[in-house]
Amino acid sequence: MKEVQLTKKSDLTEGGCNACGIIDSTIYQLDLGGKKATIAELSVGSLVDSLALLEGFEGEDIYEMLGEIRQLKHAGKCVEVRQEDGLIHFQKDYEALTVKNVIEAPELYQQVNKILKQFFDLGPYKFTEKNKSLV
Repeated sequence: MKEVQLTKKSDLTEGGCNACGIIDSTIYQLDLGGKKATIAELSVGSLVDSLALLEGFEGEDIYEMLGEIRQLKHAGKCVEVRQEDGLIHFQKDYEALTVKNVIEAPELYQQVNKILKQFFDLGPYKFTEKNKSLV
């Protein structure tokens, strides 16, 4: 089982104008055996996308009239990913799954592992979290 270390980094930043106050800016850094990625939110879609890319998949965005499709390709496999109304949809060949995009841990990590195994033949992963305040 590969370990994914998630580091939550928070920073207080000014909004940029006199009317804007100070806001908390949070990002997450993933570390998978020395390979790193940064994501803006901890969600099913962002974790699946980042881990697939770190494992060698290539991402391509396709823009259509009614939305956007993210294709993740590797070794003849193609997984299509669509986000819509708080849901995320994965499809490979005739197999499809739709789940909520934002859920709490540990269910989040279980769902990510299920999707990575089912659609990408990756995983399982053990997720560990730590906080790092930049304030």
